[in-house]
Amino acid sequence: MRLKIFLDVASYDCLRKYHSSDVTTAAVLLGSARVIDCDDMEARELLLVARSHCPNAVGKIAEAIRTSGLTQ
Repeated sequence: MRLKIFLDVASYDCLRKYHSSDVTTAAVLLGSARVIDCDDMEARELLLVARSHCPNAVGKIAEAIRTSGLTQ
């Protein structure tokens, strides 16, 4: 399942600092947000990184997982 995660620039930059992957590299800038298009496993991995290092990103990632009908 594909998810779209909308992050503010600071949260995105934090994730990039601690998690470098094709998913974060391919994020698209949309207005003042970065949009990460990923599958459910990648989203869960990003959530783990955010919980450890980027608390401002946790809510948006968890929301994307929740609204897709998946469990965290």
